[in-house]
Amino acid sequence: GNLKVLTIFNLRNNLITGSLPDTFDLTPNLDFILLDHNRIGGSIAKWSGSLLGRQEISVSYNQMTGTLPSALDLSSIGGNAADAIRLRKVNIAHNRFSGSIPIFIGMVPSL
Repeated sequence: GNLKVLTIFNLRNNLITGSLPDTFDLTPNLDFILLDHNRIGGSIAKWSGSLLGRQEISVSYNQMTGTLPSALDLSSIGGNAADAIRLRKVNIAHNRFSGSIPIFIGMVPSL
């Protein structure tokens, strides 16, 4: 399939189990990743590059664990921080994350 035209990935309110892929880099136009209210486990630590250019990431009410990415990996976009500005909503509530809130969250003016 050609995922280059996919803009919304919405699998909310299902009984999805397992873990997330390491990246959503194969979907450059994907604006919304909506995976709330499932049973998804694992970590999102490797997602730092996949957050860039997205408008909303929502993985609340799952069973995710581990720490959050400590920084955004800007190398995938040539170090252009302006591409991260599109991020408007990050919902990670009701999971089992540990550690502190990443500093980059305060650096994205739209959040």
